[in-house]
Amino acid sequence: MRKRLPFILISLITSGAFMLGACKPAAPTEAPTEPVAEEVAIRVWAHQNDAFNEGLEGLAMVYMGENPNVTITFETFDYDTYIQTLQTALPAGTEADILQMFGSWVCSYAEGENLAEVPEDIIGLDEVYDTFFQPQIEGYICNDKLYGLPQEYNIE
Repeated sequence: MRKRLPFILISLITSGAFMLGACKPAAPTEAPTEPVAEEVAIRVWAHQNDAFNEGLEGLAMVYMGENPNVTITFETFDYDTYIQTLQTALPAGTEADILQMFGSWVCSYAEGENLAEVPEDIIGLDEVYDTFFQPQIEGYICNDKLYGLPQEYNIE
């Protein structure tokens, strides 16, 4: 069963970098004659919201401009369709690589072992609590494990 990291606005670039790091070939024993540029395609599922979608696509365009071997494709869904799509795709293993989820949804999917934990080398729980207000981050923490970051937060 494939596990996926829930998609969050502020970690799109970090998540992409993490995925690319996981896709890198082993270090060669001799210097390569040309840079290695393995093609990477990342599918992102998100809830339909024009303002958020425009912002996410802008971030993706910047990332793809700096990493021409990466293609990020967005698929957006209205609320009811997205819930149904997640409920059928996650158990079947046909979901996108990155998923945008509201905090209130995360733990129910994490219990089904459909989501990957955020690796400690990306951000740990201590740093998360220092970075985000507790109410915003709580939905992404299940059994003391972090499964994503808020896509919205208050800046005060």
